[in-house]
Amino acid sequence: EDIAITRDSPERDRNIVPGIVGGCSFLGSLVDYSVETSGVVLRIQAPRGATFDRGERVYLSIHPERCIGID
Repeated sequence: EDIAITRDSPERDRNIVPGIVGGCSFLGSLVDYSVETSGVVLRIQAPRGATFDRGERVYLSIHPERCIGID
């Protein structure tokens, strides 16, 4: 996954998006999270061992080398 989800804000200050977990679905070895960020809902998949509760504040970290600009 190119977007990481964590409880604590990562050390770096670029490409970090705070959000709120809206829901989750278990998909075997992964958990699919809906995260609301500034009115946009993103779906993030994370390993099953990382669990976040509905309504919990999280931080999404997007790796710069995986970003693609769209005109």
